[in-house]
Amino acid sequence: MNIPVSEPKPFLVFGLVGPIGTNLEMVGAHVKKALELTGYQVSGIRLSKEVIPPIATKLKIKATEYSTESPEAKRYEDLMKQGTGIRTKLDSGEALAVACIDIIHKDSQEHNSKSPRAVILHSLKGVISLVRRFC
Repeated sequence: MNIPVSEPKPFLVFGLVGPIGTNLEMVGAHVKKALELTGYQVSGIRLSKEVIPPIATKLKIKATEYSTESPEAKRYEDLMKQGTGIRTKLDSGEALAVACIDIIHKDSQEHNSKSPRAVILHSLKGVISLVRRFC
């Protein structure tokens, strides 16, 4: 009987996208749990918090202050406008994807463990397709 030799598990990137109001938190939690059960260390990147606002601030692209009572649709609309502003100012449709790849790269350097790694992007549609091209 041939017993398969354990091969190294690949580095995985998952992109979660959906219409406003979709419970991506729940989906992400299920994906994370399933990956952890197979031995993966999982981290997440939220474009709406970790990517778009810091870049928009650095490029002096207007960011709206939101309270907990702010309508989600308005917040998402503003984030999309900031994303467009970032891509326009940097003259690169791939600017946010490159920022995500940079975060993923730094994250993998910080976790030098033998465990396989996975990243879950909570994202806007355009960024996922661009990250897919580069990762």
